[in-house]
Amino acid sequence: MTKIRILKWFVLWEPLAYAFIGMAFLAMFQFSTPFLLDQDGYFHIKVAELWLEQGYLTKLPWMSEAIMADHYVDFHLLFQFLFLPFLFFISDPIVAYKLGTILSFGASTASLIWVLRKLGTKYRWFYFLFFLLGSHLFFLRVLFGRGMILFLGIYFLFVYFHIRKRWLPVFLLSWVVMYIYPSFLVLLATSLFLVIGHWREKDLSLSVTAFACLGGVLLGIFLHPSFPYQFKGYWLEVGGRFFHPMNLEETGEWSPPAKVISMSSVLFPVSVLTFLILVGRNFSSRFLSFYAFSVLLLIQFFQASRSIEYLLPVALLCSAFYPIRTLPLLIRQGFLVAGSAILILWSAPKILQDYRHTLAQADISLDFEAADWLEKNSEKGSKVLLSWDRFPRFFYRNTHNYYYNGMNPIYSFAKDPSRHSLARSFLEGSAENLHLIPAFLGFSYSVLEIAPHNAKAIETIFKSINSGDKNVEKVWENARYVIFKFKSMNQSNIEPKSK
Repeated sequence: MTKIRILKWFVLWEPLAYAFIGMAFLAMFQFSTPFLLDQDGYFHIKVAELWLEQGYLTKLPWMSEAIMADHYVDFHLLFQFLFLPFLFFISDPIVAYKLGTILSFGASTASLIWVLRKLGTKYRWFYFLFFLLGSHLFFLRVLFGRGMILFLGIYFLFVYFHIRKRWLPVFLLSWVVMYIYPSFLVLLATSLFLVIGHWREKDLSLSVTAFACLGGVLLGIFLHPSFPYQFKGYWLEVGGRFFHPMNLEETGEWSPPAKVISMSSVLFPVSVLTFLILVGRNFSSRFLSFYAFSVLLLIQFFQASRSIEYLLPVALLCSAFYPIRTLPLLIRQGFLVAGSAILILWSAPKILQDYRHTLAQADISLDFEAADWLEKNSEKGSKVLLSWDRFPRFFYRNTHNYYYNGMNPIYSFAKDPSRHSLARSFLEGSAENLHLIPAFLGFSYSVLEIAPHNAKAIETIFKSINSGDKNVEKVWENARYVIFKFKSMNQSNIEPKSK
């Protein structure tokens, strides 16, 4: 009787036990610094704070040169809504965001273990290690937080209900994802690969489930508080990744990873799938479906490093769909021991290395100094020409000023390519009459980072000041930034050009 009770207790609490371990592991990293480990989190915090103050935001005038200034399309709507209770009850918004990230990861971990248990997968401890340590680049994305972590938990449930041919949960989960993270293409691709992988079975119920996924996605796109502007927003956010404008700069996470990083990031999942292909027999349709999807995501990863967010979970599920217990005992034990050793002795140090590098960049107190100076010494609503990738830090600290763009350069490019080109050429120092551009675009200030990518622009402006130009002056500087002030000019008399 006692053994039965223990077994029932374990079955009930197993997902929560793994969730607790995962949360404790993540918390060690999150609370090692008073700052966030990724700057996008500052944007989500500030949007949630503005929700509490103003209600749902339909415009983001702080991104003055972006389409979001006039019609804000929130791709993380539900993610930010779920964050509101943390923000309401916890005085420190950064601590609140970190707690939300940790609990989200716990929920996704519990979702994974629950699904594996329902599928009858053995050695769930191994797949937990796979999820936690399988790729140092994947874990770095987990540290960043965002809606990606919630998406993972939903995705595991989505896969389970899909293979069980439960169309209603699939429909609802596909709908919900549209308000959490712009990753609906992963759901659609999963449905497509499952249908193709099971085509010999001629089971229409799986196709019905796939159409339920499509229906949920379409409902999420059409039934959106930003209607009708969400259509263009989703096209820019998702379609822009595949049809990238030639004159638009690449963002880091959508650029190809460095060779060393790319190989070390995918070594474990690729090794596991290769091993199973070499030693396995009689592969199930599920395994083959997810194996094909993993190969596609691997190819995509070498084009855009962000694809690791999906590659590792799909590869994990693929390996889980192969019944490892059917392998000979010696091979099975060797696989589990060798895999665990690689994860603990090789992948874990890689995670620590990435973490240290990220931690070194996390301290943005100098950014806050610059944002505070602008708030105290400029007129409310005055425009600041600042690089789009520094926007979240300044926006979080200072909503007194308006900025150029934020989060994604495609937003300003879509609004006005010529103005985007001028602003970009100023920041890169590649324009003629560079010192005239901010005033021409209507900016009163520019914030330039004292770093190689802004060195030419800073040098050119100082030359202009030293030559007697009274229309620009340096007004503030710290160890990271220099701020210039520009006088308004008669735009008919200036014609700055990008080279």
